[in-house]
Amino acid sequence: MPLRVKQLFEEAGLSLAFVAAGCSTPKSTMHAVLNDGVYPKKTEEFIQYQLLNLARKIQIQRGGVREHLLSAEHLLSFVGEDEEESLMDLDFEVMNFFNFHRQPFRHDVQNDEDMYMTRTLLRAEDVLISAGKHKGLVALLGGIGAGKTELWRRVEEKLIEDDVIVVKTLPDNQEIKVVQIVEQVLTRLGHDRLPNTIDARKRLFSKALENLKKEGRTLVYVSEECHAWAWQTLRSLKWFYENHVGRSSLMGLIFIGNLHFKTLVQSRVPELYNRLSIIQLPEYTKKEACEYLQHKLQRAGNAKIFENGGIEAIYDRILRANERPIPLMLNRTTASYLQKAFKLQQKQINSKLVMS
Repeated sequence: MPLRVKQLFEEAGLSLAFVAAGCSTPKSTMHAVLNDGVYPKKTEEFIQYQLLNLARKIQIQRGGVREHLLSAEHLLSFVGEDEEESLMDLDFEVMNFFNFHRQPFRHDVQNDEDMYMTRTLLRAEDVLISAGKHKGLVALLGGIGAGKTELWRRVEEKLIEDDVIVVKTLPDNQEIKVVQIVEQVLTRLGHDRLPNTIDARKRLFSKALENLKKEGRTLVYVSEECHAWAWQTLRSLKWFYENHVGRSSLMGLIFIGNLHFKTLVQSRVPELYNRLSIIQLPEYTKKEACEYLQHKLQRAGNAKIFENGGIEAIYDRILRANERPIPLMLNRTTASYLQKAFKLQQKQINSKLVMS
């Protein structure tokens, strides 16, 4: 998930190389910072300081002088998914021109057949399902648009079908504590009246999950924004994976978020990191990217849009822009060339159009 400052720099026309040089930081390091919020341990504070200085100058030049627009909390926060996905919408006229019966890239996954599954995604699906059924401890990580959300929705449906109880972190409650998780799980299991003391609630929690095990069922707790958790919160989860019902854990824990989470637990919560199975969604190969785009366009109603190396050129263009060939970037880039082809009244996209 990219930082908000990345979007700000792009709108101001600043290249990655310019930003990196201005922050006295290697280009590769700045790429990881802006795209995933991953900082080197020794220079994190220095890089943040330099980024904020540059971003605040741009905000002021644009007239954004309100305090919250200049705050570190705003500028160094992550761009929301809705903000990114809105760039993939096609106008009604474009949809008709290319004979699409639905949006090819936005809200397009309605069932399993709509998803393009690489071998990595299929393996990740198996690991997540196993974690849900057998009380595993797993993190699914990747940048925004790497496919985490759609993969999790697919897994969640299958877990529920298999009678696994899925409890998710309440929205806007990333500073959750162990006792709140206990209360949330107990409420989900039908315990409306909870004991007054924390210890009593924990005992009831253990008993409730023991009864669940006797029924042959399991429960998994899921955070879909784990990168936003404070490390103190993550450390407090130790109670869950160190306490057991018989020989098995109290419940499964699945974390979903960006790569900053891996850096956070590795440096701050090693006891969690050493027990955690991490699934990191990689960038697409050229073959995967081409197959992915063809799949998306076919599901939308027209798979005959690319010709003469146009689809391969999309991939190459993304790499040349120093971006990552992941679903979101493939979607956004292809949508922009569909718009361009429509303006030219060109029914197909070739390499000449992409490279022009």
